[in-house]
Amino acid sequence: ELSIGGRVTSKDVSLFTRQLAVVLQSGLDLAEAIHVVRDVTPNTKFKSILQQVHNDISTGIPFADALEKHPAFSSFLVEMIRAGEAAGNLDSVLNKVAGQLEKSLKMKASIKKALTYPMVIMIIALLGTGLLLVAVVPQFVGIIDGLDAEMPKLTEIVVGASDFVQANFIYIGAAIAAGVFALQRWRKTPRGRYLFDSFLL
Repeated sequence: ELSIGGRVTSKDVSLFTRQLAVVLQSGLDLAEAIHVVRDVTPNTKFKSILQQVHNDISTGIPFADALEKHPAFSSFLVEMIRAGEAAGNLDSVLNKVAGQLEKSLKMKASIKKALTYPMVIMIIALLGTGLLLVAVVPQFVGIIDGLDAEMPKLTEIVVGASDFVQANFIYIGAAIAAGVFALQRWRKTPRGRYLFDSFLL
């Protein structure tokens, strides 16, 4: 999914690589090709980055060195472009890299789709367990107390868990929300995004 603003996504970089290869093969030089691709880029942040790259190569800075200044471009992409510049076949290298990036995106999408169902099941199971502990178990406790019978050890553990959840429901909910928020923030960092993508692959 392309981003209109904010962070630069892997899809943005993949599309840029493919478009740049096509424009270069049409006969334009590198500076003109980047300018053309920049103009059709919907992501405003990425558009600004490409303008900086264009400015750098217009002053004689090698393309790979200009890209290396920006975290949006992976070291793999930078080094492949450096090799393509040295060999004089940049358009061919860009085509190959674009193919690899597209395959990687498709694989990530497939893995995320495969993980969605188990995650939904896990969430439903957690919600169901919470409902049992908060709403159902207390009713059984009342029944057992009315019978004046000794509860089995396992039942005592379940009742204890129920009492704990009821007494700390707000804190548990706040902790879960804080954990989810912290995980999302961490995933947006370069290190977090790299580790998460590595886990998926």
